[in-house]
Amino acid sequence: MLPCQEHRSQYCQGCHLDCTYWTSFRKNQESQRQLKKQYLSYYVELCAVRTRQFRKLSPLKW
Repeated sequence: MLPCQEHRSQYCQGCHLDCTYWTSFRKNQESQRQLKKQYLSYYVELCAVRTRQFRKLSPLKW
């Protein structure tokens, strides 16, 4: 369901293509998604580095 359906009483099929609320909603979602991707990529790399360091310190050979 499109979020503009809840906010507009004059909703019609396809009007979300021109809707300013929908456009701003999509831009906001895109920026939040980029921030989450940056956060996850940073911590995935950090965990990978620590895992490699612990494996080098381990007496067992992996």
